[in-house]
Amino acid sequence: MKKVITGIEIRDLKYLLAEKLKHSYMDQHIQKVSIDEDKLFFLHDVMLNVNLPLETKQTYIVTTMLIQIALDTHDLVTDKMYDEHEQQYIAQQLYVLAGDYYSGMYYLMLSQIDEVSLIQKLASAIRDINEAKMKLYYKEFQTFQDFFYPC
Repeated sequence: MKKVITGIEIRDLKYLLAEKLKHSYMDQHIQKVSIDEDKLFFLHDVMLNVNLPLETKQTYIVTTMLIQIALDTHDLVTDKMYDEHEQQYIAQQLYVLAGDYYSGMYYLMLSQIDEVSLIQKLASAIRDINEAKMKLYYKEFQTFQDFFYPC
């Protein structure tokens, strides 16, 4: 790992993120959330030359990772029907709630640093991602080009 001039260290970011992801009930009942280190490295590198305070950079990185983790957690939910008393049915409900919980955390973090424009940009990106996922799920496109360039 290269030495970071900005003071942000990957291990510190992983620690901050892991602290946000801790939840005793979810830790007991659903698959542990993994931190995608490639995405973390990418975000870290993007922020290296950005002229912002260290704490703000860390918040941007952690919140962006929380968004990705929320999206990934929601992707673990299947459309398979389960008997309401089965453990799998409960786990599916917990994945939905966990994804919502992580989403709420990143909105809370961004609101605490009063970053309305970033919240708007991230919310717009999340909407676009979810719309693309729905198009893929419901096969609302005829060609590869239609999927990536709908207009």
